Amino acid sequence: MKTLLLIQSTPRGNGSNTMPLAEHFIKALQAKGECWNIDKLNLWDESLPAMDGDILDAKYAFFQGQALTEKQAAGWSQVRLHLDRFCHADVVVLVMPIWNFGVPYVLKHYIDVITQPGLCFSWSPDAGYQSLLDAKKAFLLSSSGQDFRVGSGNEQDDFGLTYIERWLKTYMNCEVETVAFAPTIAEETKVIEAKEQAYSQAWNLAQSFN
Repeated sequence: MKTLLLIQSTPRGNGSNTMPLAEHFIKALQAKGECWNIDKLNLWDESLPAMDGDILDAKYAFFQGQALTEKQAAGWSQVRLHLDRFCHADVVVLVMPIWNFGVPYVLKHYIDVITQPGLCFSWSPDAGYQSLLDAKKAFLLSSSGQDFRVGSGNEQDDFGLTYIERWLKTYMNCEVETVAFAPTIAEETKVIEAKEQAYSQAWNLAQSFN
């Protein structure tokens, strides 16, 4: 049975615009007759380690090939646990609202925990960034009051979608498909049209996913 890692970075659950979109996407996947293990990672319920103190020291010790102290090793094991959960998934669905032109802070915390040199990527002046992870598919499901997608005229204010797409592609070795429900704040007919387009796109992507 394949595993789908559902990363939730909205605190509103089904009261949000993004979680129902994610459930719609998963329903479309399941409608194909495949069995999926849905691993739900709600970042608001997760105890993510603070990237300071012993864990930060462990990061640099690991990167420099030095032995870790007992405290450093204990902290570093938390980092590896969260990264392993990401790596174990066959496909990732990341649910993200746009906050203040960017991403919710719990998502940035999660990214800073699992994105570690020597574990998921390498870098050199000649080769640049190279992911160390196996390739997989990721679906970014987002919503925002304003539309920031290419062609919207607001692309210069997009510090959320392109950031997450770049992170998933560069560090996590993911092929990314993005579905953006936007705008969610506009005249009613425009919001309804945006919702219908997002749900249709999500369904079609799920149906065509192999």
